[in-house]
Amino acid sequence: MKFLLKKKKPALFCPAGGGTSPQHIKINIKQIMRISAVIIFLTGMSSLVLQAAPGKAQALDQIKVSLTVKNESLSSVLKRMERSTNLHFVYPSSKIDNLQVGLFTVENTSVTKTLDLLLQPFGLIYRQIGDNVLIDAGKKNAGDKVMASQINISGKVLDESGLPLPGVTVRVKNSPKSTVTDNAGNYHISADENDVLIFTFIGYQQLDQPVNGKISINVSLKPSLGQMKEVVVIGYGTQTRKDVTTAVSSLSASDVNDFPSTGVDKAMTGKLAGVQVLQPDGAPGAGISIHVRGTGTITAGSDPLYVVDGVPLSDNDINGPGFKVNPLDAINVNDIESVDVLKDASAAAIYGSRGSNGVVIITTKRGKKDKVDISLNSYYGIQSVTKEIPMLNATQYAQLIYDAHNNTYFNQLAAKGLTGSATDDNATRLSKLGASPTNTSLAYLLPPEIFPYLDGQKGLTNTNWQNAIFQQAPMQSQTLAVSGGSDNVQYYISGNYLDQDGIVINSGYKRYAGRVNLDAHYNHLKLGASINYNYGIIKYDNTEGAFNNGNNNIIEGALVASPFFPVKNPDGTYNYSQYAWQYSQSNGINPVALAMLRTDVTNEKKLLTNVYAEYEIIKDLKFKISFGTDISDFNRSEFNPSTLPNPLTLTTPSVPTADYITNQITNWVTESTLTYKKRWGDNSLQALGGYTLQKEMANATNIAATGFPNDLVKTINGATTLTIPTTGNGINEWSLLSGLARLQYSYKDRYLLSAAIRADGSSRFGPSTKYGYFPSASAGWILSDEDFMKRIDFISALKLRASYGVTGNFQIGNYAYLSTLSPSNYILGASSGNLEPGLYQSTQGNPNLGWEKTSAINLGADISLFKNVLNATIDVYSNNTSNLLLNVPVSLSTGYSTELVNIGKVNNRGLELTLSNTSQLGKFKWTNSVNYSANRNKVLSLGGQQSIITEADNVIYFITEVGKPIGNYYTLVQTGVYKDAADIANTPAKVPGAQPGDFKFKDVNGDGVIDGNDKTITGNYQPKFTYGYSGQLQYGIFDLNVAAQGVYGNTIANIAQRHYNSTESYGNNTTDALNRYVSPSDPGNGKVAIADRSETGLNAQISTYHLSSGSYLRIRDLTLGATLPQKMARSIGFASARLYVTAENPFTFTKYNGYNPEVSVESNPLTPGIDYGSYPVSKTFLIGANLKF
Repeated sequence: MKFLLKKKKPALFCPAGGGTSPQHIKINIKQIMRISAVIIFLTGMSSLVLQAAPGKAQALDQIKVSLTVKNESLSSVLKRMERSTNLHFVYPSSKIDNLQVGLFTVENTSVTKTLDLLLQPFGLIYRQIGDNVLIDAGKKNAGDKVMASQINISGKVLDESGLPLPGVTVRVKNSPKSTVTDNAGNYHISADENDVLIFTFIGYQQLDQPVNGKISINVSLKPSLGQMKEVVVIGYGTQTRKDVTTAVSSLSASDVNDFPSTGVDKAMTGKLAGVQVLQPDGAPGAGISIHVRGTGTITAGSDPLYVVDGVPLSDNDINGPGFKVNPLDAINVNDIESVDVLKDASAAAIYGSRGSNGVVIITTKRGKKDKVDISLNSYYGIQSVTKEIPMLNATQYAQLIYDAHNNTYFNQLAAKGLTGSATDDNATRLSKLGASPTNTSLAYLLPPEIFPYLDGQKGLTNTNWQNAIFQQAPMQSQTLAVSGGSDNVQYYISGNYLDQDGIVINSGYKRYAGRVNLDAHYNHLKLGASINYNYGIIKYDNTEGAFNNGNNNIIEGALVASPFFPVKNPDGTYNYSQYAWQYSQSNGINPVALAMLRTDVTNEKKLLTNVYAEYEIIKDLKFKISFGTDISDFNRSEFNPSTLPNPLTLTTPSVPTADYITNQITNWVTESTLTYKKRWGDNSLQALGGYTLQKEMANATNIAATGFPNDLVKTINGATTLTIPTTGNGINEWSLLSGLARLQYSYKDRYLLSAAIRADGSSRFGPSTKYGYFPSASAGWILSDEDFMKRIDFISALKLRASYGVTGNFQIGNYAYLSTLSPSNYILGASSGNLEPGLYQSTQGNPNLGWEKTSAINLGADISLFKNVLNATIDVYSNNTSNLLLNVPVSLSTGYSTELVNIGKVNNRGLELTLSNTSQLGKFKWTNSVNYSANRNKVLSLGGQQSIITEADNVIYFITEVGKPIGNYYTLVQTGVYKDAADIANTPAKVPGAQPGDFKFKDVNGDGVIDGNDKTITGNYQPKFTYGYSGQLQYGIFDLNVAAQGVYGNTIANIAQRHYNSTESYGNNTTDALNRYVSPSDPGNGKVAIADRSETGLNAQISTYHLSSGSYLRIRDLTLGATLPQKMARSIGFASARLYVTAENPFTFTKYNGYNPEVSVESNPLTPGIDYGSYPVSKTFLIGANLKF
């Protein structure tokens, strides 16, 4: 057995000789502490007679000594014995130093007999451990303790499969001593031989292991399926899962880090009940959509509050310069320790006015007391589009054009009482219909480009424009992290490089990120700092909106583009024949040229910082102060070169144009809190009080430029003309002053109570409503701890929860309560006067504008069954949001048509269920987790109005109606197509101008005429329920991980297909057109209208024909990994090594006819679920490695 105190350094603890002063002894003890070689003695009397422990050292009765002593200190005598033997005497100096030995003589006598004679007169006893002899006073009282020997203990911690467990906390019971296992599961700690070591790790059962004098202790931990001791971040503090009385969903580091994701939002997808994470746009670096328990607002923001390491992120951060960016992309996934989502109002009320949409709390990794830990997480992959929309080939498209133009020709002839033939040439058509013989843009003329295809000529161009704009795109991510620390200082440092090309040509995202987390403590003071810097470069392609009229949507442009024309001309220049195409055909610009020639780059710089100091004033009372910043700097540069045709004049070369957009945001927050924790008897109390102050300043600039002499200088300084648009410019700021308090009490760790309140004062609201108060309360009962539950063996744990709380929403404009001024020109002066610039009041202020508030009730239960084999969490809730901000009509005599007031009310109620289990059979171990969420949204009041009708993109209408969900589609109902003239005559409801093959519609109001009055609710983007699954299968060194997400019961308005799925034929169509109506004898499938270049009836109106089911099941992740055996990893220089292959989004099962069933291009809660062209989501195949050194 080895000891911290070595024979060579006895003077440090037991100095021989009576001349050593007590002060010198104290100095030596301090030196021992500095080198971490402290012997801890439990002062008191021995309870048992100490006996020599067996060991490899020579027995005391076999060692002979000779001594002659005359009036010498006992410590000096023992020192002399050490010099003449290999022994080392260990004793409490306070009990030995003052003892004097008078006359004492032994000659060639065993050490055993010598110590008996020497120590018994003083009432001292001894025992041998190896070469060490421990001496202490004999026991006088029953409560006296024996002096325990301090030993160095080392060992390894394994999981149930025999694999090392890094990060396990090892501590000495009833002592502040602790350490953490390294990457190989090894640990080292000093303890008394009679101590107990406690091993804890999230997700595993606690193990108490007596030392019993052992110097090597290896243990294996078992999974703790109930997870009741898991630590949960609840906002301004933490709780164990067992003590949580509110609705909080959590992800651990393994849930997030084990999957190669570019952002934390993607790692969250499908794993949290009640949290819907959508990827509406697949562009690298593009924005996300997270909804917690439905939509509770109409005009205010619906995004949750994001809190990173205690710093609430700016709500302005979700909007970059000109397009939505991802606010979480600045956080490297590998840096994340946990993600906690506060879902109910009681949990989120501590964040007051920003908690009504939920709170997402992200905690990053901190350093731990251990040797230096170096890790490298690296992956490389190839991305491709998950789906291509099936389009007509060139021959099929030529036939569609032929039919459409002929049907237009026949309809116009019939209108004039004339007849004709499909074989009539264009000259004949012009002559019969009386048009100019030089006109080539009429819809009934036949484009000459189609005839080679109709004639079946070989070797013709047949361009697949989707293949032309999509690519197999590489991506890679490299993260290097170093962590460690001493007793007083810990650190975590990481750097990340991400390079992701987009699956649409000339798009991509690069990110350079670094993080430093520092923590230090000295006595009662703790200090810490977190610094995260992110620099991102986004190459952007326009993939939303229409393909024409200057919008230049590349995706939709590729879908409607004619396959007759090549991407490039023989000389290598881009082909623009399609743009100049006549005969009433599409005039879209070559989408490949748009993608490759335009420059559209956003540079994003983001700095997140937080520093804190915490001081323990007295025992259990701590004061903490922190200061954090969220600083963002966006700038976006766009340049349209002369080689692109002018969208208005249709000519090339054009005059180059440019735009430069910037947005600088500085958001800072300071917080001061007092916390008090006290436990007495069966009672436990935690109290929190404090205040926060947050302020944001934003400066946005938008400059348009034109008149560039050439394409060489693409920045605005090369332009001759600059224009300042009326939108996108200005300086904004807001501030928030808050006070908060929380009280948490438990009795017998079984009966749990919590109450909190927050008061917010915001500059965004009127003088009389500037302050809002947000209280909450919750209770929990751990029923399984009751005596009467002990007899129910199959229930391992059962907790009931109930909560009520009020939260707010302040995501409105900074100056919405004020009357605003806008520029206008006035004519002043005599005669005709002069035009003078001026201002006018453009909006009506409302000094009573106040908070939207959500009051919520949540009932929940957490249960573990069959010895924690099956675990379930269930929550039911009802959220009422009142004082909704609505623009209501006002008298025109005021000079305005509407006024923004607090007047509406919305209810969200729902059910959330999470089931999980872990099973093991031999070397097989598998874990499963399934979650299910159903939310029902209902508008309760619209301030006296019954409905609000909203138009989006100038083509589709939505209705929000009392008693119904927010944002319903408001369209005509298509019921089929007219088979023939008789069908038109016999149908009671008449469609004006309808011809055989045109759409039929439902006569909703029963007036016999189909028009705009027959629009009705035809669907909603909100799903009936969402679900998710994650599972892991382990066998030996191999692991297989699966994650899936699903949505059921929602509808998507795919209005982009009004261009690419319209049988008008001006643009290419999907293969649905093959099932179109042709004639009474060939009616198609009865759903697709007749081909007609000048549509008759109401075929062009948005109807249920343009709506599609949005239900889907997407396999998010399939990962197969192998962790190298420890010996193999060490033989190649690693502490541990895991290799894996991953497939992201490999399969999507859906009936949606667009690219992405998660799409929603509008952020307005009143107009959700629109697909007007969007960047497709990619599927990715990766290979990666997790290495630790």
